[in-house]
Amino acid sequence: MENCPAEIWSRIFFLACADGGHTGRSLSHVSRYFRQTSQLAQLHSIAISGVGQLYEFTEMLSRRPSELCMIRHLFVSSQDIPRKRPYAYPEILASLPQEELSKHLIYHLYRPGDEDLIQQLLKRAGHRRSWNKVSILAERRAAFRIVLLRLLRIVAPTLQTLTLYLDTSHQLVLQDVQFPSLVELTLHSKFPIATVFGGPSRSVQPMPKLTRLHVAGDPDCFEVFLGSVPALTHLRLTGVSYLASRIQSAVCAAINAFSADSIHEQSPGQASSDSAIQRQSGSELPPLSCVMIHPCSALRGWQVQNNVVCTLQSMTKRNDKLVLLGIAEFDAPSHYDIAQAKQHWLERVVGDEGCWSTTITPKNASGERWKFEYRHWVA
Repeated sequence: MENCPAEIWSRIFFLACADGGHTGRSLSHVSRYFRQTSQLAQLHSIAISGVGQLYEFTEMLSRRPSELCMIRHLFVSSQDIPRKRPYAYPEILASLPQEELSKHLIYHLYRPGDEDLIQQLLKRAGHRRSWNKVSILAERRAAFRIVLLRLLRIVAPTLQTLTLYLDTSHQLVLQDVQFPSLVELTLHSKFPIATVFGGPSRSVQPMPKLTRLHVAGDPDCFEVFLGSVPALTHLRLTGVSYLASRIQSAVCAAINAFSADSIHEQSPGQASSDSAIQRQSGSELPPLSCVMIHPCSALRGWQVQNNVVCTLQSMTKRNDKLVLLGIAEFDAPSHYDIAQAKQHWLERVVGDEGCWSTTITPKNASGERWKFEYRHWVA
C-alpha cells in the first residue's frame, strides 16, 4: 500500500470523497498512513444539517491548519437530524454550569418536542432560568447565523459549489462573505427577501466566478444578486408564482427576449415604469445562455396560474434560451424538498446535471431520502 506514490493515492481520495463527508471521515480512521495521505481530500465535499452539526464541524475546522480546511463543495441545511436519544443524559447536564448548559441546549439537545424534557432537566440541575419554545428557537436561529458566518469565512477562499437550504426565517449571511472561487450556488428559502436578507437594497458582494445560480422558494431572493454576478451563464428559478418587475426585466434583457406581457400582476399605471426599468436593467445581468423556470404548483388562484404559464410559454416560443419546467404535469409536486436539493448537490459534485436537468425528479431513483453523513471528525 505504501509503495504506491502518495500523489496517486491523493488523486484517488479526491475522487472518492464526493459523497458529503462519509468517505472522508472513514479515511481518517483507516490507518495512520491513510489519514495523513488523505488529509487534503477528506473535506473535499461536506454536507451539514442543523445548528448542532454546524457548530461541531466549525469547531473542528477551527483547530485545523488553514491548508487542511480547503472545502470545495458544501451543503448546509437548517433542518435538524432526527435522533433517538439526547446527546447528553440528565446526570451529565446536572453537573454543567449555567453557561455550558445553555450552550448545550441551544446547539445539541433541543428539538420541537423536547420542551418538557428541557424544563425537567433545568429544574433538576437547579437552574432558575425559564425556557420556552419561542425563546429557544430564537436563540437557535441566532446561533445558526453566527456559526454559519464563521464557517463560510473559513471555507470561502476555496469553495466552488454551495447549497444553502433554509426552511425557517434565518437571517442569511451571504452579503458578509466574499466568494472568490464560487462557481455554483443554490439557495432555498421559504421566506420573502425582507425576512431573509434584511431588505432588498443590500446586494451580495461580487461573485466573479459564479456561472450557475439556482434560487428555489421565493424568487425575490434573486434580486440581491443583480449586478454582482458578471460571469453568470445559467439561471434557474424554482417555485415561481410571480416575478417582480426588476427581475423579469433583467432576465429578459439577459436572454434578449423582451416581452410586452407581464408575468407579475401589474397595475394599469405600472407599464410605463416597467419599461423604464427594462431599459435600465440590461447591465444587471450578463448575457445568459440558459434560464430555467419551474412554476409553483400552488399559484395564487387559477387565473393567475393560467396567466403566468401562458406568458412563460409564449416567451419560450420566442427564445430557446428560456426553458419551462413542469408545465405538462400540474399535479406533480413542484416543492423543492431537502432530499431533492441534496441529490442535486451530490450529482453536481461528480459533474452530473443535477438541478440543470430538464427532467424533474423529486426523489432519487430508489425513492429514499438522503442521509447526512457528517458525524464526528478527528481533528
